[in-house]
Amino acid sequence: MKINIYVNSQLKEERIEIHCRKKTNKINRIIALIHATPKGIFGKDKSKIHKILLTDILYFESLDKKTFAYTNGNLYEVDFTLKQLSEQLKT
Repeated sequence: MKINIYVNSQLKEERIEIHCRKKTNKINRIIALIHATPKGIFGKDKSKIHKILLTDILYFESLDKKTFAYTNGNLYEVDFTLKQLSEQLKT
């Protein structure tokens, strides 16, 4: 199986395409895994980037043109505006 990843900062949302000769059990497991993966966003603390599960985020706040995600005991800076977050998290 060959995996290609193309980064395009112009995309409005992430997209996954699977090209296969036949939809096999292996492909079905990959699809199930993708659907089962908890949704999250990436945020920075002092020096590291972390994946933050949406279920762990208590609220977002924007201060001085920066947006922050608050979890129970942690604060992360995220690279989205509140408007962008609102659009992305509709689903």
